[in-house]
Amino acid sequence: GYVTHRNSTGTGMYIAKNATFDMYSGRIDGNRKESSSYASVAGIRNEGAFTMYNGSISNNSLWLSGYWAGVLNNGTFIMHDGIISGNDGQREAGGVMNGGTFIMNGGSITNNTATFGGGVSNSGTFIMNGGSITNNSSGLNKLHRLFTVGGQENGHCLWENNTEEGLV
Repeated sequence: GYVTHRNSTGTGMYIAKNATFDMYSGRIDGNRKESSSYASVAGIRNEGAFTMYNGSISNNSLWLSGYWAGVLNNGTFIMHDGIISGNDGQREAGGVMNGGTFIMNGGSITNNTATFGGGVSNSGTFIMNGGSITNNSSGLNKLHRLFTVGGQENGHCLWENNTEEGLV
């Protein structure tokens, strides 16, 4: 399957509280949200339970200073495999903004950009058992791979080639 809303004011997919979405393959790709709202999400907004077994969430972007591009998680997000890449979050979290529970068992979060937390921005619980977070970038500071505010994280990590633009 394929979900896209180019030049739209809509989110690619919304998972409501008490709802479940299992992604076995397919793409959520090329969604462009034009909003300056704090609640702006281009790819997936999860308030329920989202399990990613494979597939891709890629090339989603925000215009007019929106916030999150790839995944906004305020529920439970378990990533077993798949890729989250090429998302542009303008302000915070190009890849994943986690305010709930994010368990990464595999897969890749790569080549995402944002002002803060190009790869993952975390204010909840982030457990990384496997996978990789690589080649992400952020603009204002060195919080390019994992930006944590009041959350917790642990696990095994592959952090590689994450950069901050405009800094030496």
